[in-house]
Amino acid sequence: MNSDFLKTVQKFLGIISFFAAVVLIGLYFLFSYLLSNDPFLWSKTFYSLGKDVSNALIPTLIILSVSLLLLKSLTDFFENQRDEKLIDDIARRTLDEVKPYFNNDWKTQDFFKNKNWKLLFQNHKKVTVVTHYFDSWISSHSKILEAFLKKGGELEFILPDENNTEHLKIIASRFNKSPIDIKTKINNCKTKLDGIHRKSNKKGTIKIVHSNKFHWNFFMLFDEKLLIISPYEGNVDVSSDSPALEFSLIKNDQVKTWILKEIQSLRS
Repeated sequence: MNSDFLKTVQKFLGIISFFAAVVLIGLYFLFSYLLSNDPFLWSKTFYSLGKDVSNALIPTLIILSVSLLLLKSLTDFFENQRDEKLIDDIARRTLDEVKPYFNNDWKTQDFFKNKNWKLLFQNHKKVTVVTHYFDSWISSHSKILEAFLKKGGELEFILPDENNTEHLKIIASRFNKSPIDIKTKINNCKTKLDGIHRKSNKKGTIKIVHSNKFHWNFFMLFDEKLLIISPYEGNVDVSSDSPALEFSLIKNDQVKTWILKEIQSLRS
């Protein structure tokens, strides 16, 4: 069953419904006229017949109307499914065209909520995070970060300069918040990271850098081997979750050189 077949059935039922409605309206006016003329005694016979026909047509018309509504819903459902498949096919073909320009596989289908953060932190020793702020994520993944530090992991956070009012205004505009709110979020990151470090008995290292240079993308670099990058939305209302592009840097020297240079620039 597909949307084209359903549309054909929908049109057929629509035509039947139209003619049934026309017949009902015609019968109404016909018998109203006949009953208003007393000399035509046989009009009562026609009225009785018309009443029986009407009683049969009305339920039929109701059933047809309900069927049309159901078919409309099914048609919309299949069309949406087809549109989603078309979008997915376009995305996959686009990736296939871009893929040869990279020396290894990379994924765009992952979103932050789908990332296996526990596995990522277990398999690496040094992680650099470049973000505007990340306090909610830090709270949600505190156990993972604590375990990472306990095994001697190195964690670096590059955050905006909390005293740079121009940068705070730009970030605040994305969230419909005030610069003070953003400054609080940045400070929350530091406070929460310090708390996690204490819980890990001060094992591992945490380094926090405040950058004077503005960045439009989120980065996560794992041992200079794996890069997760996510563009910031202009407005968070656009999406509740962001795509997290993942690059393996083992054989991709160009991307590796670019990200190391970018991160070093933010550190200075």
